[in-house]
Amino acid sequence: MIFFSGAGVDTLLVFSDCLFILRRVTIGVRVIGSHLHHAG
Repeated sequence: MIFFSGAGVDTLLVFSDCLFILRRVTIGVRVIGSHLHHAG
């Protein structure tokens, strides 16, 4: 078992949240881009 300090856990959670948001934004941009491409 690896024990993280409180700050380590917080950093890990924030990092994973940022990755999740980035992934959602990337998917959204791709979907919107494809819609615009088909519309145009």
